[in-house]
Amino acid sequence: KELLEFELHISNNSTYTLQIDPSSFYYVPIFHDLDTTSDRNTRLVKCIDPEKTITQLSKQKDSLLKIVNPYSLAHKKTGELLRDGLITGTIAFLFGQKPEDLEETRKNNEDNWDSDHSHHITDVNNELNFWQNKVLKPMKLFPNTQIKGLVLFPIEKEANEIVIKLPNKWNIQTIRYQQEIL
Repeated sequence: KELLEFELHISNNSTYTLQIDPSSFYYVPIFHDLDTTSDRNTRLVKCIDPEKTITQLSKQKDSLLKIVNPYSLAHKKTGELLRDGLITGTIAFLFGQKPEDLEETRKNNEDNWDSDHSHHITDVNNELNFWQNKVLKPMKLFPNTQIKGLVLFPIEKEANEIVIKLPNKWNIQTIRYQQEIL
């Protein structure tokens, strides 16, 4: 999924504590029609909520950690192993296959599943680490302090420009960008 990523440096030079909430940030895509001087109807594109994303990734990680390899014999009970062995042996006999070949296929499937599952968990962990450590999250910014972090937005490829709006309690900071998709 393609995203616009911006690193924000926010300084609070006031005597007030500011509440920073990236989920309230948004941008307005500007579409310049080639035939007219008017722009299309504007709409708001909201910043991706870091707290929701972290929660979703944590749930995804928890769910991945609970999945059991369907090819593994480790979690099966003795009765299941005997039943499966009997079925596999009967099928091998009926089709003229060697049980050792079927066991080798099962073991390869188990290893491949473990490898794919491990990569998937690593990917989710890396993404979770990114959102927890690099992305700007809601916080209180005390007087004479500063913070930096990333904010991410869904991309609107057809927009010629975007106007980012960063609202806080007293005003809305506005930043305008020309957009060029590479």
